[in-house]
Formats: sequence, C-alpha cells, structure tokens
Amino acid sequence: MAHQLGGQYDAPHGVCCAMLLPTVEKYNIIAAPERFAQLAEIMGEDTTGLSTMEAADLSIKAMRRMCDDVNIPRSIKAIGAKPEDFELMAENALKDGNAFSNPRKGTKEDIVKLFQEAYDGKN
Repeated sequence: MAHQLGGQYDAPHGVCCAMLLPTVEKYNIIAAPERFAQLAEIMGEDTTGLSTMEAADLSIKAMRRMCDDVNIPRSIKAIGAKPEDFELMAENALKDGNAFSNPRKGTKEDIVKLFQEAYDGKN
C-alpha cells in the first residue's frame, strides 16, 4: 500500500509506511496477536494482567504515539490522497511483490477500506 501511496502522490516511502502503519497493523493484529502483544512489551507498554488481545491493542496505540512523536500526519490527506484513487491503488497493491508477505491476506475491498480509514485519520 505504501508503494502505491508514495507513487501516486510522489511522497517519501518511509512517510507513507509510517502513515499507514497503525491502520494496517490494526487490520493485521488478528493474524498474529501474540506477536503484537510482544511488540507492545518491546515498545515499553505495561501488559501485566492483560489478555493477549488487550496487550496486542496496546502495540497499535504505541505505534500511533511513535508516529505522533515524529510528526507523521494522521491522515493520508496530508500528502494529497484522494478517495477516487483508492480502487486503482488497491488493485495495484495486490499486484505488488511485497503483498505476499503481509500476515493477513486482503481483498481489493479490504485495501480500499484501509486506504479510507487512513484517509479519515481515525487510526
């Protein structure tokens, strides 16, 4: 998704990755909750007494704080993203050579929804 976002709007790859990180990882959490729970601990979150999913959710909050700390915009609108481009970007994201490595396989509709969530900035 970051390749498509950056390519479409001529934005730095790292910024695109960071802008999408909380949204995409929230989508991925169900595929590897134990890994996300471990990540929360690595990121300094106190997971004592929490279920695996509660701890995993903390990792997403920690990612958001990390992005905020380095002034990564919460919405892909900040780089000029337009909802009318999401369908084509989703199609191309599925063709991307990196798509196979995502822990949760998405459909075109899933990816459009993720772009929309990142556009709304409520991640």
